[in-house]
Amino acid sequence: MVELEPHRYQYRYNLACGYALNNDQQNALNTLQFLLDENYDLVYMAAGDTDFSSLKDNKDFQQIVKRIEEKTRPLNTSSIAFSIPEKDLIPEGMAYDPVEEAFYVSSIQKCKIIKIDKQGNISDFTIPRQDGLLSVLGMRVDAYSRTLWAVSSYSFFKKHIPRKLLGTTGVFKYDLQTKKLLKKYMLPQEEGHYLNDLAIGPDGSVYITDWLVFGIYKISAEIDTIEKLIDMPRQPNGIDISDDGSKLFIAGNGMGVLDIAAKSYKELKYPPNLYVSGDGCYFYKNSLIAVQNGGFRKVSRFYLNDAQDEIVRSEPLEAYHPLFNIPTTGALAGNDFYFIANSQLADYNRDGSLFPLSELEEVKILKIGLK
Repeated sequence: MVELEPHRYQYRYNLACGYALNNDQQNALNTLQFLLDENYDLVYMAAGDTDFSSLKDNKDFQQIVKRIEEKTRPLNTSSIAFSIPEKDLIPEGMAYDPVEEAFYVSSIQKCKIIKIDKQGNISDFTIPRQDGLLSVLGMRVDAYSRTLWAVSSYSFFKKHIPRKLLGTTGVFKYDLQTKKLLKKYMLPQEEGHYLNDLAIGPDGSVYITDWLVFGIYKISAEIDTIEKLIDMPRQPNGIDISDDGSKLFIAGNGMGVLDIAAKSYKELKYPPNLYVSGDGCYFYKNSLIAVQNGGFRKVSRFYLNDAQDEIVRSEPLEAYHPLFNIPTTGALAGNDFYFIANSQLADYNRDGSLFPLSELEEVKILKIGLK
């Protein structure tokens, strides 16, 4: 693959992993050194990647780790906007209501949604498992219709949720004033879907990513049913829509753009040394704000060209913050970006039980000012 597409950094990094796993230490080191010299972002994951365990005592690898540590010093431009004392919330999604200036945060573990009003008061918007909610993921507010849209999916076993519900996935629509469920849009449980994130168009139509059966779904404002819009060539995750409502920007391991009217999808072009990905993805002034988690812990801004089919440059907004524990998604509030710093999504035991409260932290929401 490296020979076929030498500009794709992922292939070179995976080649280095393959060399290390096969105990070909010199080729693994040479490949990592090349990636560092060329400033390929993804190589920074190597310091904590267990694929390189066989190299941990190698002096040359230790020098590479030292270089990585120098390149991954924290860039902290954010401030703590608010904290959520509920340590076992395990949040995944955020939404912002500009009318009430309130935030909504979803819970993987508690199967509920909480509200933080503009005075900072925290309350349950829904109670656990209300209306059939299971783990709650991506959310958005439609300020015009005064509704909250939330994705709920259960495809990863939790000890306190019955196994028979695995595969349940759908979109829930709530009235912001009454907190009542207006409608839910479910996909067949047996088909193995995992709806993950959503975006709302100017006309009120909702677009949703399917993380397991790669595709984009649409709830049309006119038809009010959930239907597949397009199959995807790769796993889609974060999603947002252009200001004019004509394009969907879809992130995951890579980023692409979908012309909604034409149902035509293509990958965004970008400089080869960038790590282009996003759990959360947000369109802002002809750029994309992306929350990048896993071993690569950043919030990045990717600037688009006028045609919106190419990333011309990137800017790190936050990197390697000491609070980071799988940052997930966020929400734009005017010229500020708020995001979940420590979702603690991986703090589960093999049997599906959550780590004890003594090992968990209060949830921190960070805020970055944008220009």
